[in-house]
Amino acid sequence: MADIVQSIASKVAEYLAAPIGRRCGYLIFSNSYVGQLKEELEKLDDAMVGLQRSVDDAENNMREIKREVNRWKNDAETVANKARGMLDDEGRAKKTCFCGWLPNPKERYCLGRDARKTAQAIQALIPQGKFERVYYESDPPGRVAGTPDVNSSAGDGGDTIVDSRASVFQGIMKVLDDEKLRVIGVYGPGGVGKTKLLEEVEKNLSKEKGPFHMIVKAKVSQIPVSKNIQDEIADALKLDLKDVQSESGRANRLMERLQRDPSEKVLIILDDLWGELDLNAVGIPSRDINGKCKLLLASRFEDVLKKKMSANKTFFLGGLNNDEAFGLFAKTVGNRLEDDKDLKAIAAQVVKKLAGLPLLIISIAKTLKESPVSAWRIAQIEIDESTKEIQETIVKLSYGHLTTEDAKCLFLLCGLIGGTIHVELLWVLGMGLGLFEKINETIQNSRERLNNILDSLRSICLLQDGGDDKKNVTIHDLYSEVIISNAFSDQNCLIINSDYGSWPREKLEKCWACLVNVGNGINCYVEDVANLGKLKALRILSFDGSIISRLPKEIGKLTNLRSLNLNHCYSLKIIEPGALKGLIDLEELHMKKSFDQWMGKHEIPSKSCRVGLVELKNWTKLASLEISICHPIILLEDDDLPFENLDKFWIDIGNIGFWTDIQSFGWRENEGLTTMQLNLEGCDSILSRKWVKKNLQKTQCLYLSELSEFKESPRELCTQGFREVKYFNIKDSPSIKYIAGSSNGLPLIAFGKLESFFLENLINLEKICHGPIAPECFNKLKALRVRQCDQLKYLWCLSDVQRLVQLEEIEVWKCDSMQSIVTHDAGEDIVSTNNKVELPNVRHLALNELPNMTSFCTKAEITLEDIPIQVIFFHFFPLSICPIRMR
Repeated sequence: MADIVQSIASKVAEYLAAPIGRRCGYLIFSNSYVGQLKEELEKLDDAMVGLQRSVDDAENNMREIKREVNRWKNDAETVANKARGMLDDEGRAKKTCFCGWLPNPKERYCLGRDARKTAQAIQALIPQGKFERVYYESDPPGRVAGTPDVNSSAGDGGDTIVDSRASVFQGIMKVLDDEKLRVIGVYGPGGVGKTKLLEEVEKNLSKEKGPFHMIVKAKVSQIPVSKNIQDEIADALKLDLKDVQSESGRANRLMERLQRDPSEKVLIILDDLWGELDLNAVGIPSRDINGKCKLLLASRFEDVLKKKMSANKTFFLGGLNNDEAFGLFAKTVGNRLEDDKDLKAIAAQVVKKLAGLPLLIISIAKTLKESPVSAWRIAQIEIDESTKEIQETIVKLSYGHLTTEDAKCLFLLCGLIGGTIHVELLWVLGMGLGLFEKINETIQNSRERLNNILDSLRSICLLQDGGDDKKNVTIHDLYSEVIISNAFSDQNCLIINSDYGSWPREKLEKCWACLVNVGNGINCYVEDVANLGKLKALRILSFDGSIISRLPKEIGKLTNLRSLNLNHCYSLKIIEPGALKGLIDLEELHMKKSFDQWMGKHEIPSKSCRVGLVELKNWTKLASLEISICHPIILLEDDDLPFENLDKFWIDIGNIGFWTDIQSFGWRENEGLTTMQLNLEGCDSILSRKWVKKNLQKTQCLYLSELSEFKESPRELCTQGFREVKYFNIKDSPSIKYIAGSSNGLPLIAFGKLESFFLENLINLEKICHGPIAPECFNKLKALRVRQCDQLKYLWCLSDVQRLVQLEEIEVWKCDSMQSIVTHDAGEDIVSTNNKVELPNVRHLALNELPNMTSFCTKAEITLEDIPIQVIFFHFFPLSICPIRMR
């Protein structure tokens, strides 16, 4: 009997030991289980984020998400919320009993048990969330997954997707991943959308961030110019080729850059190939052993891609089918076709005659969009079904809708030049051809009229933008071909290509103007330009980039001259007295990176005579000025110069040169901004000149250095508070105590457009702003750099930080007294109730050599009840801190 009882007891003990041990484990190992729960929760959060990105991509491409995916997301969110709640309640389990001697065993037991079970649930859930595909396999009707808009014209803003484009796009994206294929080509007729397709490929690759580290693009054109191709590739690579003059030297530099890092994959997109391109001569590796450099080419001709460029794979891009073409047409004209069956029938007939070419479809649609029904009927009749006649008819139809002769002539001029055209060139040629000839019209008015005409041509797709800015326009090859053909023979245009021999005299006699593109085959170096003084009617004269070393006095005889361009004349050392005095009707003077050795008023001319600023006294019509004055002291010798009515200016006094600080913060060169760069070296009284004070109110880019007479604030220079300034740099001015101050206790109104702000070597600067400032001050500021301002203790008051919502970059270096970036003065209200300060867009923060810095944000008075002020950044960025003391 005793053995039986002992056996039963042994079995009972065996079955009870495991659960009792497990329950004791919940209490003993509760901290370990909580740690394990935290680790598993982090893994689950990572899995949820990764899955959500896949779901977002699928939804953006109109995919239907699988039900099991949504079910897993809900389960994961439920268990994650449960885990976060348990971790938030962890403090409750730390409460003690027995007068603080022991932890509360009940709370610790419950926490350990729940943490253990929840961690196990997460471990089981994570593998279930690894889906090979988060969407159902079938494509949604009318859409192709992952394919961007390859038909919509730039500016349409639509999201049209058609099968004929989607299949080509997907094929290109697939072969770009194939390591065995190096050269891929796209071919098709002009106007079919090859350039647009390449742009969408580039956009998609850039968005997905792979597999290429860099994507560079260049347009080749019918007559390739190696320098232009090299410049486009160098710009994309951020490679400076300015110091390399020879074509072979530039090619070698590009080749070295492209082959520098074997692990760096590069895609080079070359558009508009008409024949074989010598890759080595340009600087592109013709043989790529490592497979790191891939080419994507576009041409009208398949044999150019296959035979001349050795393409491994080519894709044909044809016209749109009828349904696709009509859909694009209807989308472009808007809702005009929805309720008008007759108009819809006319549109269908018109679209059938457009050869499926997106460029023609969009152009005609935009032309007819606001036109009466009668214009639609005429278009239906006039458009012929022959492809060549279609092109001519389409161009003539759009041409006929231009309302002014100036617009028509400018369009023809663009067609004769072809390709991408600099707007400045169009203005010069247009002025020469009399396109902008109006009574008493100023140079500035003629430029504005040119821009208005270009906008009208862009609006009906006869022209396109030639880049990110408005400095270039592009005319499609299809339009150029029509203009150069016999379609506009009544305009007496004579076109001579690069293979010209002798010119036909009988045709030349009918031409009233001549435009010749000689390419790079002819170089004309002229040093003696005195004979130009005989061209009395000359109104525009440009020596931009010339090698002339002397501007002779005969130029002063050009009394009708309105614009004189001496930019980039690096060899120009002498301007003879009298060369400028007679140019009293001059409206534009451009001398950027050119002559700057102006002669003083009391200086005695020598053999190397130079002109003085006194010759500019009668230039009352001057509206645009780019000038460098090396020695500011000569401005003290002359009375006020007639520069008060300037609309555009770049004025460099003291030989500062180009302001490089802007580039270091990632902004483009301040080309086109009204700019004053003043290094005065004890000549502060220049700032009291009327023309200087007036232009400071218009200045967008301001550089000040060596101020010695302004004891407190440079705001005294501009009564309007620098309201137009976007870039402001002030340095090496020890007398400055603060940058801007309010008067009479009123809030300061200044710097409403300021984007970047650089302060350097202001050793007595105490504050940036003295007194209250208005809400609009600094609200557009993006970058702030402060260096060697030894008396500056902080940058901003806490109440001012709320306006810095666009701030992206902060750098503070070598400021010995700097204690914090933000300070909270006694009595100052904290805007946020939870003591949190938000800087939502800051991406770069560098704090270096600040020996007295204690924290990012400090309070003037601290009590035991105070809650610390938190500064919140919304972006991860590399933090540079070395060496400072923080607490």
